[in-house]
Amino acid sequence: MPGGLRRSALRVADPTREHRQQRKRDLGVALEDPAEVPALNAERGSRFHRASGRGARELVEQGHLAEDIAGTERSDLLLLAVAVLDDVDLARPDDECADAGVALPNDLLPRFVPLFDGGIRDGLERALIEILEHGDPLQEVDARRRHGRDASRYSLSMPEFRIEVAQDIAACAATIPLQEEVWSGDVVVHPQLLLAVVHNGGFVALGYAPEDPMPAGFVFGFLGIHDYHFRHHSHMLAVRDPYRGSGLAQQLKEAQRDHCLDQGIEIIAWTMDPLEARNARFNFGKLGAYTRTYHRDFYGAMPDKLNQGLPSDRIYVEWPIGHDRTYKRLRGEDIPASLEDAEREGVAYLLRADGERPGALAETMGASHLLVEIPRAFQELKARDAKLALEWRLAGRGAFERAFGEGYAAVEFLRAADGRGAYLLVPQPRRDLTLDTDDDV
Repeated sequence: MPGGLRRSALRVADPTREHRQQRKRDLGVALEDPAEVPALNAERGSRFHRASGRGARELVEQGHLAEDIAGTERSDLLLLAVAVLDDVDLARPDDECADAGVALPNDLLPRFVPLFDGGIRDGLERALIEILEHGDPLQEVDARRRHGRDASRYSLSMPEFRIEVAQDIAACAATIPLQEEVWSGDVVVHPQLLLAVVHNGGFVALGYAPEDPMPAGFVFGFLGIHDYHFRHHSHMLAVRDPYRGSGLAQQLKEAQRDHCLDQGIEIIAWTMDPLEARNARFNFGKLGAYTRTYHRDFYGAMPDKLNQGLPSDRIYVEWPIGHDRTYKRLRGEDIPASLEDAEREGVAYLLRADGERPGALAETMGASHLLVEIPRAFQELKARDAKLALEWRLAGRGAFERAFGEGYAAVEFLRAADGRGAYLLVPQPRRDLTLDTDDDV
């Protein structure tokens, strides 16, 4: 049974008691998340003051504990919010209350919202805020009904790429030249296998730029199981060099996200080289992913041009695609702090560069936040000095393995104005807390 609770098959359900027990089970899962996260303290102007940090669920989501209101329930709340707003006058520019953004005749919302249970109330408040912040409520809900929970699809301005989901062998075969260009022919996933995956729950999508018949990029992933839960493993994402930095990679990830949300999947995961700063900036800064797992030489010796000559160490990246923080990142909101901000706040480095070389690991036991610096351009460094690249590989391995072993998770990648970059790590909570289930004995 859910939560491991024993129940009588003939027991008459008590809705109040059922809700209380479900909240306790949810809390048990929530306690598996990384603990405090960097947040802005309005009084002190600090982004890293631990006492005012947001809770772990707001930043990092483990397993499949989604936000309180998710899926169709979230859409239903938006429709309910619009019904409420039928009796609310949206402020016009010439209204006295225009600065407040909305007029509330007879205190309608303050009296209406508290009628709901806590979880529903919080979700409804979020829905109302989203609608009021973004403008026409009917247009907002129509967009959400057409595009699911993908708020970014109508909030971001991006180049007009065309995203095509692969359904046949020709579309799958169109990825091969791009795979060979980015990696090499030695690691190509053959189109027959791609097609088999597509027709069994997986996903392949290609992005096309206007007036360019060749794919500008593609993404490929498949269904998997992790910690007894279904999730989607994103195995490949590639963008041709002329289109890097154009927003196409994000659009491909959003298409993949739509596919997974339609399947009821809340986590997309993949592996990445932890020393690749550009990928770290995209995965952690733009998408809002996190990691807490390090694999030594995960793929073994790799002959392709991006990986040959070094151990193929990888971090396992997890992306909670149904989380509010993900929506905000995809819309360009919730901008990460800078590395200079972290340094001004006194966040300690576990690993810091000493010139071009990695420095020695620092003693940082018990720190609320840690920084792990990586090279600015690892591929350039590797081409110039293979021995130095290996030094960084081993130093990064030591830093991440120690931090993850001590219960930290990397939740952000911070950049400095001079090009330096470092992962921000925070502690995960204790996992030995026993909850009272309030179950009958």
